[in-house]
Formats: sequence, C-alpha cells, structure tokens
Amino acid sequence: MRPAVLFDLDGVLLDSRRAVLATLAGVATAALGRRVAVADLPPGAATTPRVEVLSALGVAEPDELCEI
Repeated sequence: MRPAVLFDLDGVLLDSRRAVLATLAGVATAALGRRVAVADLPPGAATTPRVEVLSALGVAEPDELCEI
C-alpha cells in the first residue's frame, strides 16, 4: 500500500467554512491593528475571493498580504 495525503480545498469532505472565516478575520486583525471578528466580515465572505474580502475591510495592499 502506498502512503497518501488527501487535500480537501473546496470543503466537500470537511466543512471548513468556519476555519476560512476565522482565518480571514485573523489576517484582517493583524493587518489593520484592530480586532476584526467573524461577524465583521462582509456577507458572503466564505465564497468571495479573499483579496476582495480584505479590501472591503480596508486592508491596504491585500494582494501582497495574501502572497505572504
């Protein structure tokens, strides 16, 4: 038997919506220097490209931040 690693990037096998939202809020918190809660994220944040979400929150240079 060969060892294998399974990646679930689209949430089909595991519902990762809460983790995605928490990560977006954490990144925005670090970038803005103020607490951003999941409730502060724009509607549809889980399915909106992360650069757009961060930009809507006022994060400067969201493209560069996502590269880091």
